[in-house]
This record gives sequence, structure tokens and C-alpha cells, in this order.
Amino acid sequence: MGKGGQKAENGHEKSIPWSEIETHNKRDDNWIVVNGKVYNVTNFLKKHPGGAKVLGSYGGQDATVSVGKTCNVL
Repeated sequence: MGKGGQKAENGHEKSIPWSEIETHNKRDDNWIVVNGKVYNVTNFLKKHPGGAKVLGSYGGQDATVSVGKTCNVL
């Protein structure tokens, strides 16, 4: 899966290993990686236009390809 991703924290980016990212795959704690950046999407799951199940299924994973096919916001 590569090296993991970058997550902004207090204005600084820090490297997050995949072993950490993979643990955030639950409805109440959900991170995804898009283009090497880590996003905590926990609070967005219920607001996602495709529904929580669609976005939640990528928790703890690299969602770059899937997000790139459907969304050009990130």
C-alpha cells in the first residue's frame, strides 16, 4: 500500500504509516487516503451524497482511484 499518507495537524503535515491508517475503518472513526493525504471523514459519512455505506467502505484505505472517478473536489 505504499508509505501511508500525510495528515495536517495544527497547520503542519505529519506522516501517518499504513498500520495506523488501517485502524481507522469504523463508522465512528473513519479515515481515507486520497492522493497521499489522509482525511478524517467520520463526521462526513452521514452527509455523503452516496450515503455512509459508500464512503465508509473505504475506511482505512487508499480511496484515490474511486474518489477521482466521482469527485473533483479534493
